[in-house]
Amino acid sequence: MRSTDVVIDREILKAHHAFVAGDNAWQQRARLTQALWRERQGLPAGLHRDIPLGSRLTPAAGEPPTLANYMSAPAKRQVESAAAAQHNGALLSRPRLWVDLLSSQPLCFNLFGPLAEDLDLATAALRLLWPHIGQVTEIKFEWSPGRGDERYTGNRSAFDVFVAYRGDSGRGFLGIEVKCHENLRGTVATDPKQRYPKIAAAHGIFRESALPKLQTLPLR
Repeated sequence: MRSTDVVIDREILKAHHAFVAGDNAWQQRARLTQALWRERQGLPAGLHRDIPLGSRLTPAAGEPPTLANYMSAPAKRQVESAAAAQHNGALLSRPRLWVDLLSSQPLCFNLFGPLAEDLDLATAALRLLWPHIGQVTEIKFEWSPGRGDERYTGNRSAFDVFVAYRGDSGRGFLGIEVKCHENLRGTVATDPKQRYPKIAAAHGIFRESALPKLQTLPLR
């Protein structure tokens, strides 16, 4: 059995305000880990539906200027800049952006905020995974070339992290989707115009037999 499959004793979770009935084993571990980190920082638990939740900060600790959810000065600067600009309908959900220790949006800024301010560091780090990158030229957060634009997906989604770079073949980019503790069960994304399978088929990246699977959870 993998350690991520082990269910944590309910009383341990409750002792740290980390018991949520719908959590799977992975989510339990993630929530408890964040609760323990918060306790080590001497920060009180925030409230969710008027009940203390170990994986949540209080507004005083989470909101600017404190920003206890962010691990470095660059991460703090980048999230404040993105929140202030919030251009083109960018979806930076508050208060989760400030107080939720399990939200994927803070994770974006914690991971990529330092890289956004040091493009040479970004180049060196990302080249370890994508050797064709010559030089990273820009990093943006919650960015789309055109929300609702039919030249693209036609919806209002965006890249959590957008990395522009130069390489041997010229200009390129990476579009990165960041997840933290999500179980990807949720609800299938709406696609009334059946735009997604048309795009997938047009690009010829996927086997035709795989297209129906792309329209089901957890992929869609």
